[in-house]
Amino acid sequence: MQLCVIGCVLISGGKLHSLLFTAAVWASYKFDPNLKAPDNTTNFVKSFNGKIEKYRQKPIFTLIEAVMEMFMSTIAKRADICQEWSGRVVPKIKTLLTKLEVDSRCCTITPAGMGEYSVQVGRTKFIVDLNLGDCDCMYWYISGISYKYTIRCILRERKDLETFVDEAYTIERYKLAYNVVIHLVQDPTFWPDRNLPRIGHPNNRGHRSWEARDS
Repeated sequence: MQLCVIGCVLISGGKLHSLLFTAAVWASYKFDPNLKAPDNTTNFVKSFNGKIEKYRQKPIFTLIEAVMEMFMSTIAKRADICQEWSGRVVPKIKTLLTKLEVDSRCCTITPAGMGEYSVQVGRTKFIVDLNLGDCDCMYWYISGISYKYTIRCILRERKDLETFVDEAYTIERYKLAYNVVIHLVQDPTFWPDRNLPRIGHPNNRGHRSWEARDS
């Protein structure tokens, strides 16, 4: 049994005791099994920093406005685009399924009955169960998209490939994700007067520099 050390606990007496879990339990801990993703190669932090790079030196209010307009424009644009889509899944997944369908021609399948198949690719054999949505390659389970081994079995049963794609990739879910509005904020010129003290620039007169303080 493979064990993983994921932390230590300090108990009475000043002794450190490691928290040991099996690899299977540790891998599923704190992860939502319903999340689906075909890959995980996008660095969100770098992408976000690249978008706001030209606003970094701006005042905080200008920076927030720029970020708001950026997200507002993206959401509105994608909400408009998806209205023209048809079918069950988004176009990107349709393109992927078409590619995988071509790749599946290298697979040799042997039906076992009741939705179970043995898929031979080279010297490797995979077991596919269409009823359980399971394949030994685990791609279907992780991504929610049937891989070429599974696709060859689906085509053999003359079923629609899109019905075997997880709900996360459907057009309905896409529309729901972008069915939001970031409401605009009026320019400060039009803000009502609250009779509050105005905050101006700091007054540096009378403050000595650090060099003067140290002397």
